[in-house]
Amino acid sequence: PQLIGGQVEPHQRPDPALAARLRDRRGLLTVGAQVVIDACVHAPLLYYPCFYALQSYVMTDGRRGWLGAGLTTWRANVVDDLRAYFPVWGPALEFNFVISPLWARIPFVALVSLGWSCVLSLMRGDLEAAA
Repeated sequence: PQLIGGQVEPHQRPDPALAARLRDRRGLLTVGAQVVIDACVHAPLLYYPCFYALQSYVMTDGRRGWLGAGLTTWRANVVDDLRAYFPVWGPALEFNFVISPLWARIPFVALVSLGWSCVLSLMRGDLEAAA
């Protein structure tokens, strides 16, 4: 930090709230639990089934059997998808819950989600593979 007149400028001081959050063992355990719940419940049981069902609906124009086809695709891809999901969303959620100020949490998740949607579409968006 730069010293001006023997003082650290206010905008260069370490964030005391962040330091307190990093020392809060119970809070860090809660963040860990939130990340585990996201990775073990939300992603495999809610997010991906909905993603593949919606993808199937859109790609088949809602023809009969779209839900079953989407869930079949989900079952075939879930392990590989989760292997791609964890390295992106695990650190992103930890950063979001521990470091991001409250006002930045929704914009941060929206930004990561935009990037993730692009990655997932590149991984799984091929019309021929979905058929």
